[in-house]
Amino acid sequence: ETANSATAVNLKAESWQAQSSETLLCQTSENPLLFEWRVVGGQYSPSCLFSKRFKSKYKRKAFFFKQIWKYVSEKTTTDYFYENGAQSTVVKRLSYVYGDQTVNLPTAQFFTNSDGVEHRLETRYHKWLYIKGIPEEITYKVGGAVVGGQLLTFQAGKPQNFYEKLLGGTTLLRGNISAYTASGSPEDFTWMAFPTDDFYWENGLMTRRDKLDWHWQWQYDERRLLTGATDIDGQQLSFGYDALDRLQTSSARQGNIVATYVYEYGTPNRITQTTTYTDAPTQTVVQTFDGLGRPTNMRHNNVLKKEWIYDAYGRLEKETYLPGNLMTYIYDDSPLTRVIQVIYPDNSETETRYGAQDNYYKTTVLDEKENETQTFTDLLGRTHKIIDAHGGQTLYTYDASGNLERVDPPTGLPYEYEYDVRNRVTSKDVPGAETQYLRYYDQTDLLKFAVDGNRNRLDYAYDAYGREQEVRLATGVNINPDQEQFGAPGDLIRDNTYGEALGGIHVGKLTQSRAKMLDGTANFVTNNYSYDPYGRMTSQLDNYTLGGVNFSDSWLFSFNHADWQTAIARKHNRGAQALDVVATMAHDNFGREIMYIFGSVPGDAMAVTRTFNDRDELIQKQYWVRGHTWKKPYSGTRPGVGLRR
Repeated sequence: ETANSATAVNLKAESWQAQSSETLLCQTSENPLLFEWRVVGGQYSPSCLFSKRFKSKYKRKAFFFKQIWKYVSEKTTTDYFYENGAQSTVVKRLSYVYGDQTVNLPTAQFFTNSDGVEHRLETRYHKWLYIKGIPEEITYKVGGAVVGGQLLTFQAGKPQNFYEKLLGGTTLLRGNISAYTASGSPEDFTWMAFPTDDFYWENGLMTRRDKLDWHWQWQYDERRLLTGATDIDGQQLSFGYDALDRLQTSSARQGNIVATYVYEYGTPNRITQTTTYTDAPTQTVVQTFDGLGRPTNMRHNNVLKKEWIYDAYGRLEKETYLPGNLMTYIYDDSPLTRVIQVIYPDNSETETRYGAQDNYYKTTVLDEKENETQTFTDLLGRTHKIIDAHGGQTLYTYDASGNLERVDPPTGLPYEYEYDVRNRVTSKDVPGAETQYLRYYDQTDLLKFAVDGNRNRLDYAYDAYGREQEVRLATGVNINPDQEQFGAPGDLIRDNTYGEALGGIHVGKLTQSRAKMLDGTANFVTNNYSYDPYGRMTSQLDNYTLGGVNFSDSWLFSFNHADWQTAIARKHNRGAQALDVVATMAHDNFGREIMYIFGSVPGDAMAVTRTFNDRDELIQKQYWVRGHTWKKPYSGTRPGVGLRR
């Protein structure tokens, strides 16, 4: 709207001598008539029967171009609503400031929120060689006070240090890149006090990433397409592509799972994904698309599971609620694509109305029984107030940084929260409970300890990867939040061990956990976990002491390659009271459990069978116990109704 600056550029200031040229239009034949252009004085054959001379004279001129930059100084958005025939509006006026004439970008932008408080974003740009548009410092102000932002430092045009601006304007180093490759890819990244991630590149593609004992690897083909990936536990994936660079095959678990993809264009357009397992039924998923690339239906093992229908304006008009029936969306008469009504298969419906009040957006939702709930949101999209069907009001209050500070329900005491300059919750008051206090490790922002209203203190320790390693409990601690006194760490009540020392499939997984028994003794329950070559927990051993006697429980779990559990065996070792329990499971082609057999002794086992329909609804259950059978039919849902009633 405002021309803030103008720059003139003289593209051509030279002048040239006038030049001229002469040409002949020459007739070379009577029948047929033939003509050609010839340069005067040139040697041609045949000679002209008739000719006409043309003379042209021209002179080049210098041109002066003036380039004018126009900056948008203000943008106003007005939303109009017509609720119950009355007009209401929400106005957002965003203003721009251009304080740096060397950068054609705003250095500040601000607006006034629904509550009358100004929100301002100030930007300073990094300038290196010909690059001038990368934000170097961003400051976020609310009501004139600094509440947040970010700061980057650069080395030869590349980001090096990443700082967060805290409440009040101080900065905190969050991340660092120490070096780049010659092609500009980062060689490492360190986030706070966590271990450094090291990156390795070939031809601009990341081939390896290391973090202490965690290692990832990737392979590519000559077309720069990903062909293989290895996770930290050694599990590998491989990929193959067709001539159009589309994913054609993927393989996992040493070929025990293979997926193929087939692409078809025409009527219809569809993608067929077929996944085969060495020990489970093949799964086929067919997705169909219209000419605009929008999904229209999805079939799983030839059963229609999902369907989408669009109106003439490209909006979703109907979609599957349950297989076999649809829910319908009705939109308002505006280009905003707002849903005002949802009609369910049983013809029940919900309604949504849009309006405004005091420069807040107001959304009114009516449920199937026409109970009305109103929600008010500000220009930032935060919930300000909710009025329920009984007229009760819930108010939401935020601090300057945008954190939820207080919730006032229709009745009773409020919920209150306090935060530190890093926006971490430091205390919360919940009705019916005393204040809870929380503190954090500044090096990582992980929770250090929490003190509840009963003066119980829980302390947390973590390993280098940020995983919980120890928990300690202290009871009856003295609390003085004004002096930051909350007692001291107590006794160990839980610890965890992870599998990096074992290597292989155990990397990144919990291998042992211990929890202190709440019986007044110093005894712990120890849980040990083992995994199969594909990362699934296949055994668990629990050791514990009761009455001075050691006992144990063990579990064995079996799975197929579709990750459907096929068996479980439990051994309860308690002397003469030892007990073995075995259960086996069977599944249908969709992975639904259709049989559960409890026990392994012939004639003494109990079995449960289930039958499902295409909606995944249980329609029948049967029990077999020692030769007796009980059958329980389920009517499911009325046609077109689903499970909403």
